[in-house]
Amino acid sequence: GLGKTVQTLTFLACLAEQRDIWGPFLVLAPTSTLHNWQRECARFVPQFRVLPYWGPERHLLRKGWQKQRLQAAGRDSPFHILLTNYNLAVNDKQYLAPYRWQYLVLDEAHAIKSSA
Repeated sequence: GLGKTVQTLTFLACLAEQRDIWGPFLVLAPTSTLHNWQRECARFVPQFRVLPYWGPERHLLRKGWQKQRLQAAGRDSPFHILLTNYNLAVNDKQYLAPYRWQYLVLDEAHAIKSSA
């Protein structure tokens, strides 16, 4: 209720508009807040393409990724923000790790547990 999501999206929008850094941005959030993130992105940063990355169809999304285009992300990138939860990021790290994420946003970072 303090507007942290909107403040984060404003920061990412400033990076894009003022510094031409269009991502890709990786947002890791609890599963319960992913739909809220998606809704807030559509409302406050409609210029960003947002990729919701959850559910059993993830493998279909990965098939469409073009690594070369994503590495040089710009306004025309296939997506600017990838939204997922902590568990999926760990489970799919072999697919997410090769990309050069410009920023990582951790929502409720206290929920992250050590992988050790």
